[in-house]
Amino acid sequence: MSLQYKVITFDLRGHGRSGYSKEPITYRMIANDIAKLMDHLSIEKAVICGYSTGGSVVLEFLLSHKDRALGGVIISGMSEVRDFYNEKRIAIARLLSKAKAKHLLGLAVSWGNSNTFKTFTNMFRDAVKGDPRNICQYYLYSLQYNCTDQLHTISLPV
Repeated sequence: MSLQYKVITFDLRGHGRSGYSKEPITYRMIANDIAKLMDHLSIEKAVICGYSTGGSVVLEFLLSHKDRALGGVIISGMSEVRDFYNEKRIAIARLLSKAKAKHLLGLAVSWGNSNTFKTFTNMFRDAVKGDPRNICQYYLYSLQYNCTDQLHTISLPV
């Protein structure tokens, strides 16, 4: 993909190499951050991609900044968490982030989301850089977010 298109990645507030966010993390905030990043880089419109809960961020961007999007790519994402399995996985991840066991949480998330050792090490290295407070907020918000009843308003390719 990066041979034909410019691929831009960024760290969410309180994740990776970004600093702690004093404001509680919401998908709307992250969608606004994406729009501000696009402004800074002079990008008028883009295809927004997200994996897992990042898929919910894509949906929020398409709903709140539809004039800035060409479409969205959602990989293993959801418009709401409503199944027992994911609710429990997120609840456990939230507990681990609250307990400041971010190395254990990073290990579990990286192991479960990688198919090569290189991918695992890259994911783990970035996962343990996050701020536990913001990581906990992110997980908590993912349990509350629900845009299912708004999906019909998205007219862009997804």
